[in-house]
Amino acid sequence: MIILQISGAYKRFDEQVLFNNLNFQVRQGEKIGLIGRNGSGKTSMLRAIEGNLELDEGQVFFGKDVTTAYLSQMPEAGDKSLLEYSMEAYEEIFKLEDEIYRLQLDIEKDPYNEKLLEDYGHRLDHFQAINGYAASSKVKGILRGLGFEEKDFSRRVSSLSGGEERRLYLARLLAEEVDVLLLDEPTNHLDMEALAWLEVYLSSLKSAVVLVTHDREFLDRTVDKIYEIEGGRGRWFPGNYSAYKEKKRQLYLQEQRAYDRNQEKIKAEEEKLRQFKDKAHSSAKAAIRAKDREKKLQRMERLEAPLWISRNMTLRFKAARATGQDILKIENLAKGFDKPLFKELNLSVYKGDILGIIGPNGSGKTTLMNLLFGQTSPDEGRLVFGPGVDRGYYKQHQEELRTSMDMVSFINSEFFQYNHGEIRSLLAQFLFTGEEVFKSIDKLSGGEKARLRLLMLMLEERNLLLLDEPTNHLDIYSKETLEEALLHYEGTVILVSHDRYFLNQVCNRLLVLDGDRTRVFEGNYALYEESLASKSTSVVTNKKRKTRTSSPKPSKEKKLEDPIEEELLILEENLQKIELAFLDEEIYNDSQMIKDLSIKRDNYLQRIEELYELWGEEN
Repeated sequence: MIILQISGAYKRFDEQVLFNNLNFQVRQGEKIGLIGRNGSGKTSMLRAIEGNLELDEGQVFFGKDVTTAYLSQMPEAGDKSLLEYSMEAYEEIFKLEDEIYRLQLDIEKDPYNEKLLEDYGHRLDHFQAINGYAASSKVKGILRGLGFEEKDFSRRVSSLSGGEERRLYLARLLAEEVDVLLLDEPTNHLDMEALAWLEVYLSSLKSAVVLVTHDREFLDRTVDKIYEIEGGRGRWFPGNYSAYKEKKRQLYLQEQRAYDRNQEKIKAEEEKLRQFKDKAHSSAKAAIRAKDREKKLQRMERLEAPLWISRNMTLRFKAARATGQDILKIENLAKGFDKPLFKELNLSVYKGDILGIIGPNGSGKTTLMNLLFGQTSPDEGRLVFGPGVDRGYYKQHQEELRTSMDMVSFINSEFFQYNHGEIRSLLAQFLFTGEEVFKSIDKLSGGEKARLRLLMLMLEERNLLLLDEPTNHLDIYSKETLEEALLHYEGTVILVSHDRYFLNQVCNRLLVLDGDRTRVFEGNYALYEESLASKSTSVVTNKKRKTRTSSPKPSKEKKLEDPIEEELLILEENLQKIELAFLDEEIYNDSQMIKDLSIKRDNYLQRIEELYELWGEEN
């Protein structure tokens, strides 16, 4: 059943037409990925659905009583705690819970007051009737899933960083019970654990979801349809991103062949017209034929060139100097600030490696990149670079681009060997054309700054590229261009990324930063995930075998797993199952099941805390 429809949408800003005659619909429970280049109008479509943007032409229709929620800028939160702010999705329940708590305090002071006891009983009955236990557990489960810990729930919203605020606002939206969830880049500021949780949550959600994201792995795991906006036009593709990519490739080849044939016909007609015009001054018949040919040429259909490849930036990395096989040796490296980030880190990097650095937020990934570039010093250990290694650094926050200079002048100041004409030609290869090349750099969007910095990195011709979140702000098509450039690069790359699809495409090795469990993995992210799943399955299987043995005997074989770590893995897996169970609407009316799950969860959390203390003492 269609619950939302856009018909004949047309929108322009100044001289730019974002989209023209778009037709879009959402059916109950559908998960739709909305994709397109930066500036193609994806966010404008979401804003038009939510009612924050008026279309120039066209209409938005909603089914009866259809509700929506839109992830955009976080509204003012005042001085609320994280839990209070998130629970505003259930404002009535939150107020009632507060009243029950105050009554409990009053009853402790006056335990025989019948009026207090009666009020407490009425409110508790109402709280159970409107599923108050489930609402609180659901909100807490969502907060945990998005990376907040129990101790964070009482923190003031005003104390959060920008990334934490974004995660909190997402948590509040996910707690709302709506028909259509509109999510604009929900994966920003999420680490890989939170991404995995959100994928499972959205996939099991009964609400429809319209999702704008450049995270291709996330699209692969969550959506069942793709709606692409390209050149102002919309087009549907069934399936996830990988299915879209293959279908898009086939369509592009068909359109390219049709375009080439169309160009050949036009050129043939133009050549015939030229021949008749050459003869027209000496032959009246040729003059008549020339006019006929001219009219025919004007009536001919002129196909537009396919955009998928022709409008990608042209990125080719090359190294000015060759290196030996040994690029970098890290020996017993340690670094920390208030607490250690990593210690006794040992690693060798060889020519041609594309090493991906992954790990939870706060594990020290950017700190390690700053160490590699020499912007900070280690607390212990050393970094030894091979002869002739020349480092180029792509910083996550683009500090070097905080200037009011225009792009042409800035590049000329850094690379004086290029004249203005050559610089404009280079900028055009990175999709900067016309007067926009004279835009002030501090006025550029995140995507424009990313493309400009990649251009500069290309011109530096380094043989070791240090890339900190290089796919941030890039649209899908620019990401694919970057992947292609790195795969053809003859130098060495060390990169930090949360983009799993990107890691799968380019990396041959991974450095996993995770406190005392830091390790090197030979392979890409998909293989790393498989290894984790295999290890988890193996641990659970071994644990089941142990429980079935009535009289266990000491094994003579060397133990392959730390028993504390084994139990932690099982407990955390069970805890995740409980958190997901809280999100199942079928248990909302079963207060006893909710209480039982809450007790189990609390027991798991307590045991996990005890085991981490023991594990820390042993290690």
